[in-house]
Amino acid sequence: MLRNEDVRLLRVFVTAPLEFRVGRKMELEHLTREKALRLIRKMDQRRKTYYESYTGQTWGGPECCDLMIDSSLTGIDGAVELVTGRYHGL
Repeated sequence: MLRNEDVRLLRVFVTAPLEFRVGRKMELEHLTREKALRLIRKMDQRRKTYYESYTGQTWGGPECCDLMIDSSLTGIDGAVELVTGRYHGL
């Protein structure tokens, strides 16, 4: 959408290892491991399809973003701080 526009844009991709994401989903939503894994894979496939259909780029690939953050290392708040320039961790 903004590809041909003269705008300042920071493309951020927040990720984490699958097992970390499964554990977080299980904890937050009180799910079994199997259910959490199934939901994560389903949502990842939807995001991938949506992103790739609109951009023509690979979802999660290095060309898709300017900044990639592993939230298993920074936490959610740390990821926000990285994007806003207020991060003091790691």
